[in-house]
Amino acid sequence: MQVPPHKYAHSPVDEVRVRFSFDAHAPVETIIPSPYPGWQEVREKIAEVLDSVSVNKTMHSCMLRYTDIFPLHEGDIPHDLISIAPRVPDSEFFLPSGRSSSEISVKGRNHGSMIIIRFNQENDRMFLVFEAVSDRKQEIWFDSVLEWFDYAREDIHSLFDLIVSHELIQRLS
Repeated sequence: MQVPPHKYAHSPVDEVRVRFSFDAHAPVETIIPSPYPGWQEVREKIAEVLDSVSVNKTMHSCMLRYTDIFPLHEGDIPHDLISIAPRVPDSEFFLPSGRSSSEISVKGRNHGSMIIIRFNQENDRMFLVFEAVSDRKQEIWFDSVLEWFDYAREDIHSLFDLIVSHELIQRLS
């Protein structure tokens, strides 16, 4: 499934973070700061980093994290701007520690993957974090790693479309 890119005048993406680990090596992590270059450039960066670690390895964990930042107006309540239930079926909701932060998790389309969504308010901004993680018990063959990241990005993109309110989307225009 190909999910078309968003076409906002102002991307909310503040940072994309990619991490994977293999064998007994320390995790390899790449950070792509704003402005968001689009998925194709992020994917090319992932491929470049993967090529640098050599082939014929299995990955023991993969992670793709998007951090979005939205401006908040006076009186905004993050829980009113993000709609989780009932739009995200089979999600596990972790009760907020206050009215300013929450976390949910939902299974990804990749076998064993989990998408964690966190949002919190800091002053006049809301941080919305989508983090796709692979099951650490499941190995991902080297030649399937890019595909794992493609599916993770599509899961994140689809969840963004499901939960972000029309009001927040309008602020990106």
